[in-house]
Amino acid sequence: MTDKPQVAIFDCATGEAVIRDMTDEETVVHNDGLARAEEENAARLVAEAQERADAAAGRQKLLDLGLSEAEVTALVGSAPVEPEPAPAV
Repeated sequence: MTDKPQVAIFDCATGEAVIRDMTDEETVVHNDGLARAEEENAARLVAEAQERADAAAGRQKLLDLGLSEAEVTALVGSAPVEPEPAPAV
């Protein structure tokens, strides 16, 4: 078994499958893609957290103005909920 990522190639015409180690160039492209995906995911999580914080602050401002919880919910919908973390795999 190898520590390098592997590539699986399947030829539909012949039914032949080949599994081989990635070349150095393929590994660089693969790792760059993984890093970019991690950055995009982190940015998405930050944006979603900011959106929830803004929604909660807006709700609180309406409550501070004297509206009831039911009135605020009727105007802007239910309160934002923090997502549960995904289970570890």
